[in-house]
Amino acid sequence: MAAKWIDAAERKTQCSRCKAIIEIGQRFYYLRRGVYLCELCGSLAEHEEPEIGKIEGGVLKDLEALPDEASEGTIAQMMLSMARRIDYGDVADRDVAPITKEIRQMYTQLKLDYPPKPEEDDTEKTRRRREKMLMMDDYE
Repeated sequence: MAAKWIDAAERKTQCSRCKAIIEIGQRFYYLRRGVYLCELCGSLAEHEEPEIGKIEGGVLKDLEALPDEASEGTIAQMMLSMARRIDYGDVADRDVAPITKEIRQMYTQLKLDYPPKPEEDDTEKTRRRREKMLMMDDYE
C-alpha cells in the first residue's frame, strides 16, 4: 500500500517521528504499515525520497551485475516493487516467502535472458589475430 493521507484517525495514536499525539478525527499521514505521521511530519515525508530497505538494496546490487537493459525492463521493476513492499511491511508475514521465491525466479530468468559476455581467453585472442591476418592477405 502506498503512502497516503488519512482524513480522520479512528483511534488515538502517536507520530512515529516527533512522538506527537494524533487525536481521534485528526488528519495524519500513513507512510507504511505501523508508521503514522502527524500533519507536520507527514508534509515533510511526502516530499522525501523513500529510503531503500535491505531487500530492495540487495535486489539493486544483484541487478547491477546484469546489463543495463535488463535492469531497466519490466521484470527488474517488478522485482524492485516486490522487494520494496517486503521492506515497507506492506505484505503479510505469510506472503514474504512466496514473494521472495518469485523475486529469485525473476532474477534467474533475467540471468538466462541476459547472459554475461564470456571473457576472452588466449586461444580466442590468437584465433581473432589469425583471422585478421588472413583477411589482410586476401586484400593484397
